[in-house]
Amino acid sequence: MSLFAAWDKAKPILEPALVETKGTHTIDDVCLMIGAGHFRLWAGENAAAVTEFIQMPRMKILSVFICGGDLEELRKMETEKLIPFAKENGCTRILGAGRAGWSRVPSDWTRGGVYMHKDI
Repeated sequence: MSLFAAWDKAKPILEPALVETKGTHTIDDVCLMIGAGHFRLWAGENAAAVTEFIQMPRMKILSVFICGGDLEELRKMETEKLIPFAKENGCTRILGAGRAGWSRVPSDWTRGGVYMHKDI
């Protein structure tokens, strides 16, 4: 599937997740960052994710910037694609943030705290 076809499929799945960025990005910004190679798009049949690398002083992280769609498909994407991709690229952690409801979903992810922001 071409990147354009994948984006057309993923865009309506990802757009609602952008609400959680609290205005940091528009869907067009995400598209441009994918095109520029800063973000990577993972598009499934009924789920999608956008990732980026973050280099910290002591580890490289694959950050799931936004995701949405079918939870079971996202879990399959995580185990079959995201984790191998992260490991191949020297990452030792995957990081994700989202709405509070995600913390109630049973998973093997460790909750690391509370994400907060303050507009100034």
